[in-house]
Amino acid sequence: MPSEAIAITGASGFIGGAILARLRELGVPVVGLFRPGRGGALPPTMRREVRGWNEVALRSALDGVGVVVHAASVVHRPGVGLAEHRAFNVEGTRSLIAAARGAGVRRVVFLSTIKVYGEAPTGIIDENTVIDGSSPYAATKHDAEQALQEAAVKGDIAVVIFRLCPVYGTGDKGNVRRMTSAIARRRFVVPGDGATRKSIVHVSTVVEAVRLSLRADIQGTFVLSDRAAPSIRELADTIASVLGRRRPPSIPIALVLAAAAALESGARMMRRSPTTTVELVRKSLRSTVCSPTRVERALGIECHVDLRHGVEQEVSWLRREGLL
Repeated sequence: MPSEAIAITGASGFIGGAILARLRELGVPVVGLFRPGRGGALPPTMRREVRGWNEVALRSALDGVGVVVHAASVVHRPGVGLAEHRAFNVEGTRSLIAAARGAGVRRVVFLSTIKVYGEAPTGIIDENTVIDGSSPYAATKHDAEQALQEAAVKGDIAVVIFRLCPVYGTGDKGNVRRMTSAIARRRFVVPGDGATRKSIVHVSTVVEAVRLSLRADIQGTFVLSDRAAPSIRELADTIASVLGRRRPPSIPIALVLAAAAALESGARMMRRSPTTTVELVRKSLRSTVCSPTRVERALGIECHVDLRHGVEQEVSWLRREGLL
């Protein structure tokens, strides 16, 4: 394998898989790192199994690799505590750094998250926004960033960190997909006037930023979002239009909170995890608007995908997969 081959962790996931597919399409030497039994659709030359996420196993998997895109992580979800987040997001990243040193890797591109700024950052979010690692996911992603930054300071490895907004597009597993499914089932309402703005980013923008960062002479940390942050009302109306549904109704915030409280209480009485909570509704009412100015200047790209076009791609994929 050429020394400039690109290795991708999390290659079976939404974003890692999209990066691998695009690099493969462009003829870039690329290999995905997979857990045993994963990656079977790829030719053997493009996949490597990692049996145990430790320095020894990773060192072997990185043989002949020049750049690593670290897209794997334990994400925030109910029931996953700090210990599990730390074991992979922090200690796993430290193992990857040690293995990369041993393998002669010259650059690591790390996919982090704007969650490191907490749930209620003030103002426009950029690289200077105050860190608030109050959740296990946010705290451990920031600790992983710091481990990589320490390696960069030592001069061992060049490091690029992208703090991603919620990502949508083909393969989406997050907020836009959940909203789309709810609107398709006519089970979505807009709290209040829906003026709250939420930054998102299309997966194609993430893939392009990563591609350019593989060889560009840049290092550092960058917020990665679309330049336009849609309001909840704009996003909901766009999804409804693409689906051929009526625009979701607006409901007074007090009623939405009361309904969420009732649903949450009912789920807990039945010993089920609630899908709607008061806290989720409150989070939806907090604007989260990011600025991609720094990354646009560094990489010479425009971080923008037309919202309707992006939603159409996602809806087409969901329908092809029988998920709508």
